[in-house]
Amino acid sequence: MVSIIIPVFNGQHVLQRCVDSVTKQSYRELEIILVDDGSTDPTLEICKKLALEDSRIKVFHQANKGVSAARNHGLANAAGELVMFVDADDSIDAGMVEELVKAQAPHDADMAICGYKQISGADQKIVSGINFDAVPIKQLGDLFGTLYSKALINSPCAKIYKRRLIAQKFDENISLGEDLLFNLDFLKGAFLIAGIEAPLYNYFVSASGTLHTSYPAKADKLFLRIYSETNTYCHETLRTHKFDALVELRLITNMYGLLDSIYRNGQWKKAAVLTIIEADEVQRAARTTAQSMLRYRIFMTLVKKRLYRIMFLFFWLLNQYRRMRESKKCV
Repeated sequence: MVSIIIPVFNGQHVLQRCVDSVTKQSYRELEIILVDDGSTDPTLEICKKLALEDSRIKVFHQANKGVSAARNHGLANAAGELVMFVDADDSIDAGMVEELVKAQAPHDADMAICGYKQISGADQKIVSGINFDAVPIKQLGDLFGTLYSKALINSPCAKIYKRRLIAQKFDENISLGEDLLFNLDFLKGAFLIAGIEAPLYNYFVSASGTLHTSYPAKADKLFLRIYSETNTYCHETLRTHKFDALVELRLITNMYGLLDSIYRNGQWKKAAVLTIIEADEVQRAARTTAQSMLRYRIFMTLVKKRLYRIMFLFFWLLNQYRRMRESKKCV
């Protein structure tokens, strides 16, 4: 049996679409776990109604603690040998569970991964997975770099896991990067991993969410932790340094996004910005990372030289350019 865990908070407008896509799976041996995370809209009532319509659905409720706590609540109540996660505002293709089980079963792999579709209104971006039979984790080689660079291991979605190997639950104390850390922890204890190319998970992106990314407090420290733990996994589990450049590039793009957000939200303060750009890891990444995009090359130069005031001007110009582009779209 496969347990599918769906955490939901105030999902009255999207939950039906998500659950319909799960109940209509060609693979029928499912346990569908809905975890209401203290919703203030009719979500809990919708969950109970859905459970009356399909006996495979189980409903749990908790005070609002966040998506990680909701997923952990689901894991604590799951009975399936295999487990999957689906977010309430997303959906899955009708054959997703069957295809992942087919990839996992022949060699009893500990995890199987598929691709996904990123959907924003009428726009759709396909991120294909990688076809490979069960490979020992320590022999992943270049496959890990591809999975990492295509963001195929960032999320717990678009995957199937052996439940008994989930030793480390989702970290409920952070709200940035916890999914990647969960996957890295899982992979430390796993032996075989399999993959399929098909993009079977549908990730719906709100237009506002893509334009105005918000970051939690101390996001820079969380990015440094993610950087450190990813490097540790590569060095100690995969026993290679060949992905250092990829991990450093991710750190640069993360810090770029964070500083851009700080500027746009009117929170630009010299001490806070210098703390970010003067971190040893950020300085090292800025010195060694190769980047073809002009804005990142400019950003790394400013970081290396610690040019705080010119960096402020850089983000001012960047946002002026964005406003100009948006105004042309509205005409």
